[in-house]
Amino acid sequence: MNSKLTPLDDASKQFIKQNLNAKVESLLLKSGSSQPQNIKILAEQIASRQKIKEKLPSFYQNLDLILPKSISLEQSSSELTGNFKSTIVSGKLLIDLTGGMGIDLLAMCKQFEKAIYIEQNADLQAVTLFNFEQLGIKNIQFFCENSVNFLQQFDEKIDWIYIDPARRNNSGGKVFSLSDCEPNVLEIKDLLLEKAENVLIKCSPMLDIAQALKQLENVACIYVVCVENEVKELLFHLRKSNSESVKTKVIQLKIDETNTFEFDLEEEKQLEYRIGPIQKYLYEPNVGIMKAGAFKTISKVFGINKLNPNTHLYTSNQIIENFPGRSFEIINILKADKKEIKKHIPHQKANLTIRNFPGTVEELRKKIELKDGGSDYLFACTNNINEKLILHTVKIY
Repeated sequence: MNSKLTPLDDASKQFIKQNLNAKVESLLLKSGSSQPQNIKILAEQIASRQKIKEKLPSFYQNLDLILPKSISLEQSSSELTGNFKSTIVSGKLLIDLTGGMGIDLLAMCKQFEKAIYIEQNADLQAVTLFNFEQLGIKNIQFFCENSVNFLQQFDEKIDWIYIDPARRNNSGGKVFSLSDCEPNVLEIKDLLLEKAENVLIKCSPMLDIAQALKQLENVACIYVVCVENEVKELLFHLRKSNSESVKTKVIQLKIDETNTFEFDLEEEKQLEYRIGPIQKYLYEPNVGIMKAGAFKTISKVFGINKLNPNTHLYTSNQIIENFPGRSFEIINILKADKKEIKKHIPHQKANLTIRNFPGTVEELRKKIELKDGGSDYLFACTNNINEKLILHTVKIY
């Protein structure tokens, strides 16, 4: 590795450190002999660090590193999700076809003897190369060229290929379908599986999983990766020789904890719905399970009934302590009537969720004259006999 960028001098690093919490616009407006000559560059670095404080904490703290332009920061994985990917892959050789800031590769390269980084944006490639030198990473080769052209000419055995296609169109708008991303993995999937035993594709959390399964081949496992109950990434593991049914793993990541809910897609399709009347406790699955579509499996695993085939809420008479989502105790079953709501919630303040119920949360709030917040939780839903009800609950977990 041999980058062309020049490290920031000590005075510049000190300026960044002292102004990490400053308003960048104010820094740029200041004048005087004490103002650094490279103030625009330093202001950009400060602004970038402010954006990644939670997402990339080690990069935020390390003043030896140079941060790229804002769009690359937005598109980058977080350190938390990058570290998770390192638990999936291992072997002798990994190729990252869409290197970017290199956050994923930085984590995954530790599981390989050798890794190759490819990025066709020369400025971004130079910044990443510089940072990896500062971090002392020595088992990565860097290339600035078209990744598909590189792969077509490459003839060594590859254990894993990693690809995170760009999800922006020519006008800068966000896209998420596989065919709209760059590179288009549907056009090169045969090449990927010809060259590597395993392929890991990072996709938008907005991608339709069922549609992607129809389009991709040799899918061994799908990872629905969540942070703070928000789906951040979908990962598709393609295996060259795969005859097993597709496994789906819902991953809930925290700094010091990882929780996994695994199920078989084919088994999910074959299961019958467990539908039953409203009981004492109510359960709302986490967003990862909802995205993955494990609606029947969750009933089977925990022995609980679904309120309705189209109402993604579950119920039981005995509390389930380890349910992967939120748990509530049902206090009242109400009609969507403001007089009845006011009778049971006189302060007219509660958290409101709609599941298989007409209209929007905002429309229903207006109708029943309900403010947001408080310790009461209302679920407007449809029950097992298709009645439209509001469940008045208090949160347990």
